[in-house]
Amino acid sequence: KLKKRKDVEYAEPDYYCEPVGQTSGPNDPQIASQWQINNINLQGAWTINKGSSNLVVAVLDSGCDPTHEDLKDKYVPGYNFIDNNTNTADVYGHGTAVAGCIAPATNNGIGIAGTAYNCRLMPLRISDSTGYAYWSTLATALQYAANNGCKVANASFRCGESTTVQSAAKYMNSKGGVFVCSAGNQATLV
Repeated sequence: KLKKRKDVEYAEPDYYCEPVGQTSGPNDPQIASQWQINNINLQGAWTINKGSSNLVVAVLDSGCDPTHEDLKDKYVPGYNFIDNNTNTADVYGHGTAVAGCIAPATNNGIGIAGTAYNCRLMPLRISDSTGYAYWSTLATALQYAANNGCKVANASFRCGESTTVQSAAKYMNSKGGVFVCSAGNQATLV
């Protein structure tokens, strides 16, 4: 009846609505020390998407710690391209740190929070014990990730200028996936 009156601009029910997304953020105790949370506005991003358990992110790095409290339940089987076996244990520490930025268990009252924390992780060890990796090994692992159902692959190595890596990235893309690599810690873009 109110909507039909000429002196009423609008009328609607006063619904009681619930909040959307996380209003206070995850309860992981180390979240305050994670610089990326605020730098890339993860609090805002989490209100839109937290990743999906159907999405596997390949972590092409030094391996991943199989006992890490926030990661151990997130892994799917991976591969060690250095020793040609399935032992993907971290030999340098970098891969575990990267995996922890991507998809650790989050809002569980322990450890850290991650960017796409509902996703699963495929550790692909491509580096030796010094943390260094060859572009050819990275490209081989990227093709492996594409052939084994990963829709996202991350390599935190400066490798974008490699034609071999670019070719493997195009292959990943042809399989419906995306490859992300870092530009390095030099504060410059490739």
